[in-house]
Amino acid sequence: MKRASLCSAALCALLAFPSVALASPLLPDTALAPQARRALAEQVRAERASHPELFQRLRSLGGVRPEVYLRTRAQRPAVTRELQALGPGALFPMLDVLALSGYPQALGAEETVTLQVGLLEALGALQDRRAQPALRGAFEALTDPAAVGAAARALGGLCTDDEVAYLTTAGARGGMRGLAAWEGLGACRRVEAVRVLADALDRATDRDTMEALARGLSDAGSTWARAARGQTDDGPSVAARALLRAFLRADAATRPELQVALSAVGAPETPQLVAEARRAPNLDASTQRALESLERVLRRSRPR
Repeated sequence: MKRASLCSAALCALLAFPSVALASPLLPDTALAPQARRALAEQVRAERASHPELFQRLRSLGGVRPEVYLRTRAQRPAVTRELQALGPGALFPMLDVLALSGYPQALGAEETVTLQVGLLEALGALQDRRAQPALRGAFEALTDPAAVGAAARALGGLCTDDEVAYLTTAGARGGMRGLAAWEGLGACRRVEAVRVLADALDRATDRDTMEALARGLSDAGSTWARAARGQTDDGPSVAARALLRAFLRADAATRPELQVALSAVGAPETPQLVAEARRAPNLDASTQRALESLERVLRRSRPR
């Protein structure tokens, strides 16, 4: 009887604190190789001993608590800004929640995806290569498109030769992850990444792939982003020429995304390239009208 009473007490304790008892990583166990998991666990233990306060702050995020986010205008969970505000010191606490310990409170489906995306976006903003195994694990294992896209952008932001090769291979596989990989590669603004995206766009034939590559090029080839970083390579020119080639052969449904990307890249020679394209012989009427529309958009977006 006494043993049964103790068991009942233990069960009651578990039920009284389901968020702690049922906490699980936001990534499947298979997302990290055993060696990578052990290495991360050792790093997390060391960081927890040195900075317990950061781990504690990760345990009570307001953005996934209904009593908090339902009072906002959007009335939806949101944690990216809250996580980014923790700074670089939160690298291992965030990796712990993502890949090891999980979040110590019960979450609904939308709150879970929001936390996955928020952690991946915040980790991506840090651009710390120590997050790479978890980011790759998230990209390969998660199933929500928003979370997979966030993982791809975070990997693109690392921008190493390994990540360019990894995302290029993933893009070539196609499917939901392939589209995410092409967009994610846009976060790497090296000219090598721009050329990979441009070559892939030259070969692409379906609308979804062309649009994903256009979004990647609009980011990777952006003149404004490059100016902020002091980059002076020919990335914008490579991006603009590839986007215009795609624009000329694309159907009417795909052209708007390519037009947005051309405007976003902002390469100085784009208006001249469009004018030359309009003078091409045997240009069909619909393409001529599309180029005229593109010229108007480019004039409106040109800095004054």
